[in-house]
Amino acid sequence: MRKLRLKFILLTFFILTSFVVFAQHQKENYSKKNKNVVVVKKKHPRKYPRNKVVVVKKSNYRTVAVLPKGHNTIVYKNQHYYLHGGYYYRNFNNRYTVVRPPKGFRIKVLPAGYKLIIIGGKPHFYYKGVYYRQSGQEFEIVDPEIGTIVPDIPQEIADEVKIDNVDYYEIDDYLYKPVETPKGIQYEFAGELEDSTEK
Repeated sequence: MRKLRLKFILLTFFILTSFVVFAQHQKENYSKKNKNVVVVKKKHPRKYPRNKVVVVKKSNYRTVAVLPKGHNTIVYKNQHYYLHGGYYYRNFNNRYTVVRPPKGFRIKVLPAGYKLIIIGGKPHFYYKGVYYRQSGQEFEIVDPEIGTIVPDIPQEIADEVKIDNVDYYEIDDYLYKPVETPKGIQYEFAGELEDSTEK
């Protein structure tokens, strides 16, 4: 009886020891296999390198010799901007080029035809590639967030480009990707081209 009891104890000890060793071995194998696995949520880059841009079709509308009649002149940080029809112009070498106004630039009245959009859960206003938010009694120019979708873009001033074989519209360094939505084709803000001084 004593021998039988001893055998039972030894057998139980052996089974428990084997189970612990097996479990530890499995844990070590799992750790070895998965120690380099990192789950990363893919994000669009904010900046795209210029050397990857292939221009498919260049816009010819961005520069004009004469400003449209009825334009307004706005001075911001000692620079003259000329606003007409939602477009902002600057004088370069006696010609006027459509530009994106700088962040922080403010106007008193939104251009006619603006669209209400939501960015970061807050109301913003969009027109012809420019984004505004209300600041007191004025409207301040802001940058959009990656993924912001707008109903239209001013294609007359947009260059058609490819980056890594993906089609975009480029408007003054802003990149837009056409996307299918329940409302038809709209345009997603995908990022911007890096500054020419950036590396």
